[in-house]
Amino acid sequence: MTFWEIAAIGVALSVDAFVVSVCKGLQIRTSGWKEAFIYAFVFGFFQAVMPLAGYFIGAQFASVLSRFSRWIAFGCFLVLGVKTIADSLRKKSCSCSSSSDSGQTPDLRINVGELLALAIATSIDALIVGFSLALLSVNIFQAITIIGVITFALCFIAVMLGRILGARIERISSWVGGIILILLAIKVLLG
Repeated sequence: MTFWEIAAIGVALSVDAFVVSVCKGLQIRTSGWKEAFIYAFVFGFFQAVMPLAGYFIGAQFASVLSRFSRWIAFGCFLVLGVKTIADSLRKKSCSCSSSSDSGQTPDLRINVGELLALAIATSIDALIVGFSLALLSVNIFQAITIIGVITFALCFIAVMLGRILGARIERISSWVGGIILILLAIKVLLG
């Protein structure tokens, strides 16, 4: 896979973390730089670690599944793309509540347990992508670096955008991520 294909995967994988980061940005009343960095770092780290874990799991089965690797990778990317779009259609708006809507003063401390749970939940799909990357014989260390850096950058921007734009960009970002994954599925199938 080329750098640009891996970068596209990184963008598509970061959609869930991007949306959560926008939600967190809605709750921040201060400048948000520190919070944006922490959220971006944790989300980027998990988006990089999960494909690595998936890669090593997939590598164990690569020789057995090599005849079907293209179809398996196609199926994984296609299912994740369709799921991303379907999830955006089911959601009405950002699943977090803005503190300005509730009339309460926001708590600026970061809940570490909540942050870790969100990071794991938003990176489960990256585990499947890592499995697919093993079947496609991709340089996993290059791939996870690209995916992690892209997720970090997008989540940092998302927290800051959340403070400004709010939930208006949530559905658009989900559609873009889903379409990218579906296009990658078609590209993998066509070879």
